[in-house]
Amino acid sequence: MPNRDKFTEELVALVGKGNVLLEDFEGYATDWRKKFFGKPLLVVRPGNVEEVSAVIKLCARSNIKVVPQGGNTGLCGGATPDQTGEQIILVLSRLNRVREINTANNTMTVEAGCILQSLQEVASTHN
Repeated sequence: MPNRDKFTEELVALVGKGNVLLEDFEGYATDWRKKFFGKPLLVVRPGNVEEVSAVIKLCARSNIKVVPQGGNTGLCGGATPDQTGEQIILVLSRLNRVREINTANNTMTVEAGCILQSLQEVASTHN
């Protein structure tokens, strides 16, 4: 990557310093079964839809590939980057709010980082 420092600075400006990880990736670069292993360029953790949009736009302008990651509980390795070190992991775990619960039709509108167990607990409190 030609200018990683500039790209990283721009990410920090978008999501805050504590939400751009430049090391200690193992919890993100490995799937929960420890079957798939990757090597990301970095990990970014946006906190809302606007930040996700801004990060995606920056990556598009910078020609950086993005691997989105929700709960990292998939079984096929789709949320794990490859070994090139050229992809970022876009962690959606901070987008974990329940937006709406509709008991009349048994549905919930939730953000992309919600974990199924948490949603099951919320659902049980609403029958």
